[in-house]
Amino acid sequence: MKTARGIIWLMLCLGGAIAMPAKSTAADGYNVLLITLDTTRADRLGCYGFGAAETPNLDALARGGVRFADCFTPVPLTLPAHCSLLTGLTPIGHGVRNNASFVLAASRTTMAEQLRQKGYHTYAVIASYVLQAKFGLAQGFDVFDDSLNPADMTNNFASEIPAGAVYEKFRIWFARSFQKKFFAWVHLYDPHTPYE
Repeated sequence: MKTARGIIWLMLCLGGAIAMPAKSTAADGYNVLLITLDTTRADRLGCYGFGAAETPNLDALARGGVRFADCFTPVPLTLPAHCSLLTGLTPIGHGVRNNASFVLAASRTTMAEQLRQKGYHTYAVIASYVLQAKFGLAQGFDVFDDSLNPADMTNNFASEIPAGAVYEKFRIWFARSFQKKFFAWVHLYDPHTPYE
């Protein structure tokens, strides 16, 4: 996976990789956890071979799940790249070519819609303004948590929440939902500038 400024996608299909109580019953198929990291270079993650990486949790998820080695973003912009990931279409096919000025059409079928039709409980939590539901990516999600920092929500394209807040939202949802077959998308924005 080589991308300079685009989004890399680390998709982890989890069966027993997440610790679940012994009494949980597995549904047919696997649970799917999609973690997207804005502007992260694969060559800076341990699971992609960078020995000096400080990414032990991502590395552990990659070891326990399925890590795709050769993924490329069709566009180095957050919204169009995520539209491609969730629809399987290039920006020309899905029609979203920039952040905040395009909306994914309801006529485009998303991975969440397809998995929900197959009985998956679908959940997403995003960390950046440009992925809010109003831009079309909420299609097919039972829960699409796009609540960001209210102080920054006055049409501010830089509005975001940190990974700790995203994880806490996911953790609460997961504690209530792990018994169900699920597709969960967790979006993290922290690797993006400004670096803090």
